[in-house]
Amino acid sequence: MMPRIDIRHDMERLSWQLGLLANEQMPAAIRAMNRSLTTVRAEAARTLSEHYAGLRVFAIRRRIRFFRASRQKPNAVLRFGTQRFRLINWNVRQTRTGVVGRIPPGLMRLDAFDGKSSPVSPAQLRHAFIRTSRSKFNPRGLANVWLRQGKDRTPIDVVVSPSLSETLAAQHINAALARRAQERFAVVFLQEAKFRLSKRGG
Repeated sequence: MMPRIDIRHDMERLSWQLGLLANEQMPAAIRAMNRSLTTVRAEAARTLSEHYAGLRVFAIRRRIRFFRASRQKPNAVLRFGTQRFRLINWNVRQTRTGVVGRIPPGLMRLDAFDGKSSPVSPAQLRHAFIRTSRSKFNPRGLANVWLRQGKDRTPIDVVVSPSLSETLAAQHINAALARRAQERFAVVFLQEAKFRLSKRGG
């Protein structure tokens, strides 16, 4: 199941406590949801960057999809990518002793044909190499870090890191982000409610 942060609140209870009218409830809730998850998305990217040392925060944030709340769908959701990062994203380089650079933990070798994966040890990286693959769809080519499965030139496996969703599950980050989203929503909804209450007297 894809990790997600989904803000859902009892709008009638909150609105009754704050004194909001029916026509004020939904706009306040929608803006509060979207503002809250905008903040949490940025915080999530920074938190995850600790587990992807050397990878730009921007590259992580773009893998977090933000589905904004609207009147038609009054809930805001963050979904974290299941696609794994290619090791080449860490600006590694080829040397006589294999591929070196700021190597992240938890690397896996992914079979390009059947999708099966297995862990990669530092010793195995000494036999890794960088190759650019070209096709009619990508004539400029796409660079990757590869490992041979045996002594022959092929078959070869691409070296990747865990996906965001895998890291969230492994590091138990998702629950903390969900709590942060709820806390942030409570603060921002109060701000939105006060703004609408202030407009009544204007």
